[in-house]
Amino acid sequence: PIFTNVRNLWQSHLRLHEVRTGPQPYAHVKASLVRLPFACSVGKDSLLQTLVESDVPVQAYGTPTLRAVIKHKWRLYARAKLITRALNYCFFTAVFTVYGILFALEDHSLSLKDYWMSGHQGQFHTVLAIYLFVQAGWFAAIELKQLLATGLRMYFKSGWNVLDICSISMMLVIIPLHISRTADDAGGALAPLIAFEIILCWFKVFFYALAFEPTGPVVHMVFQISYAVRSWAVLLLMNMVAFGTALMVLYQYTASDGSFSGFDLALLTLFNSLFGVFDNTANLSDGSWRQLAL
Repeated sequence: PIFTNVRNLWQSHLRLHEVRTGPQPYAHVKASLVRLPFACSVGKDSLLQTLVESDVPVQAYGTPTLRAVIKHKWRLYARAKLITRALNYCFFTAVFTVYGILFALEDHSLSLKDYWMSGHQGQFHTVLAIYLFVQAGWFAAIELKQLLATGLRMYFKSGWNVLDICSISMMLVIIPLHISRTADDAGGALAPLIAFEIILCWFKVFFYALAFEPTGPVVHMVFQISYAVRSWAVLLLMNMVAFGTALMVLYQYTASDGSFSGFDLALLTLFNSLFGVFDNTANLSDGSWRQLAL
């Protein structure tokens, strides 16, 4: 067995700290101390940081030595730090979800002053907007610090970092647009920005779920399945295009059924037939962002 310090050897393996009654047999233990410089440090000098930048195989992290280092750092400070950041981000996501619900219920014809004076909903909504902007600025500072520490190429190799940049940038744009009452009317860009940002925020929660044993394997399995069915999705799209075009050609003489009167309607009809019956009547004729909603 491999241990990162004498205390773990004493307590977890030998259990010599436990009080036992009666005579006990002597146990001769021979141990070798192998120093690993910077094994548990933080930053560029860290052993784990060096391995990540070196693109070593994933199997290397399963070796007894690295597993002992990872376990030690996790118990020492990483677990508490990650739980704190996860709770902070979950609270941020929940607040933005409430913000999006209130935005959908808001009277967009009111100015900011009139909205504030309209009642508790307007005041609460405005306070949430200020909190979200400040919190997004703090997230932006963390990402900038990480970018400077790892470098541009290493930073953008992670898809989660790209997600963070997109999500934070959208949040820093959404709040000023809403406060200034810009592009928040029907057909404005603010509604789709908020819609996409809600999806990105909840998707980022998967990142924190990966770190914990009850949820990590499930999230990893979902990602693996999604990656594995990419070929099936391409074949499905090819079949939908083929049959949609064919039915569009045949249904041009059927005036009583407009399901295949256009290429987009043909694909939508086939999608409904494959995955269930959905009532998309409102999205076909009403709304400023109906195509995006579909």
